[in-house]
Amino acid sequence: MPYCLAQAVSGMVWMLKVMRYLVLSLINYLLPLQMIRFCKHVFKCFASKEKILGNLDNAAQLFSEVIRRDAKNAAAMYELSNIYSTQKKYTDALFFSKSAYLLDPKNCWYALNYADILQKNKRPGEAADVMSKLVQLYPDRTDYYYEWASALIYAEKPM
Repeated sequence: MPYCLAQAVSGMVWMLKVMRYLVLSLINYLLPLQMIRFCKHVFKCFASKEKILGNLDNAAQLFSEVIRRDAKNAAAMYELSNIYSTQKKYTDALFFSKSAYLLDPKNCWYALNYADILQKNKRPGEAADVMSKLVQLYPDRTDYYYEWASALIYAEKPM
């Protein structure tokens, strides 16, 4: 890559970091309290962008901020548990996946994530119980039966 192009790219990266800092500062300090709901959505958008770009630490901080502002935001908890699972922080991932699942137990993505994190935390019996509930909610999904059977085998439980 030519030197001038490399300088331009590094300048753009620096400018994006400054813009991110300024926008976050604006959200934190300049917006009135009536805009809290708007802020949660902005934080969630920034967090999703950071996750897509692979900046998992930044994304985790932003999703944590969303949860701090809205303690019942199951989607942010789900995303944070996925980030922690990717980083192999399974105990942290378990806390947030369980929280998301308890807030919305009929959401199949939260249930699958929770069962997966339970398996990674060496708790296959509980994962089998979650999969059992998922099979009852979605009896047409044959793939859930396979996941349930796998969890039962791993837990050494009879059907």
